[in-house]
Formats: sequence, structure tokens, C-alpha cells
Amino acid sequence: RCLSDWSSDVCSSDLAAVWNQAAWIREKKIPAIDRRIRTDQLKAKLALNPGRTLALLIGISDYQYTTSGIPANQITRAEFAERDADFLRNHLQSPGGGNLRGDAIVSLTGPRATVFNIRNKLRDLLESQAGPNDTIIIFLSGQGWTDTIGGEPKGFLMAYDSNPQDKETTAYPLEEMRDIVRGNVSRVKRIY
Repeated sequence: RCLSDWSSDVCSSDLAAVWNQAAWIREKKIPAIDRRIRTDQLKAKLALNPGRTLALLIGISDYQYTTSGIPANQITRAEFAERDADFLRNHLQSPGGGNLRGDAIVSLTGPRATVFNIRNKLRDLLESQAGPNDTIIIFLSGQGWTDTIGGEPKGFLMAYDSNPQDKETTAYPLEEMRDIVRGNVSRVKRIY
């Protein structure tokens, strides 16, 4: 399999033959090239589609730290967040909401809305599933917190498993979400 870029064609099989003793090439570079080739092939196929609507719906009412015995470690319950995500999913599947199929909607609610799942589902949706004619809907309902880190205010989406005392490593940075959306906005028709 080969990947064309501005300078030449790079084939993972050629790299494997030439650099057969280089562990980094075998273990890191070749799998990365193979993933990019598969993604580019999928994107080419998706470009032929007239366009779909895909949605990532995140709703978190209760948190792992909601009932913590230490007040500084508690995250206030967001009473209607999961219901809001479920309501939007039902609406998107209705005739008035676009008749989206169930496989076009990813819902992360409650304990499934971990930082790991949010990060991976958003990246997968924008980088692997969505094509140039597709519309993407990203919906968030839950707690968001800010903190001053390095003298700068930073915003975070508090995932189900986020620890309020360690937002920098356990919450989902809104800056990261912004960068993923900005990095992919030109590759899809629109993002809401």
C-alpha cells in the first residue's frame, strides 16, 4: 500500500524492506502510514456520498465525584443533562429532526461519558467517519469548569470520571476540543 504526498510515493512495504532492522520504522511509522492510507481511502469513498448528518451527544447528570464526602472534591449534579441528550437523540431520529439512523448518532451519557470516550469518539467522528459532504452535530450538556493554569484561564468539560482537584489531567480541555474541531472544519461540510 502506498501513500502519495508532495514529494514521492511512500509504501509501507518498501520501508519494511529497506529498514528491516529499525524497530521504530516497524513498530511506529509503518502502522501510522497504514492508518493514514486507510483513512485516505475511506475519505475518498465518503467524498462520493451526497452527505450525511452525524452526531455526538454528550450528557452527564451525575458524576463519579458527585457524592464525594469531601466538599472540595464534589461536582454538582446537572439534573437534566442526560435527559437533554436523550431528547435531542430522539428528535434527530424523528421526521422533523432529519430521520437520522441510530448508527449516525453516538450518545455518551452517564458513566459512559469518560474523558477517554469523549476524546476518542470526537476524534473518530471528525477524522475517520465524516466526509467532505457531511454535517456534524456536537452536543454537550453537563458541568464545565474553569481554572487558572500557568496564569491563564482554562476551560474544561467535566467528564463522568473527572476529578475537580485535578482538572488539568482528568477533565477534557475545551482548548483540545477547539483544536480538533478547527483542524477538521475544512474537511467536512459544516460542524454545529
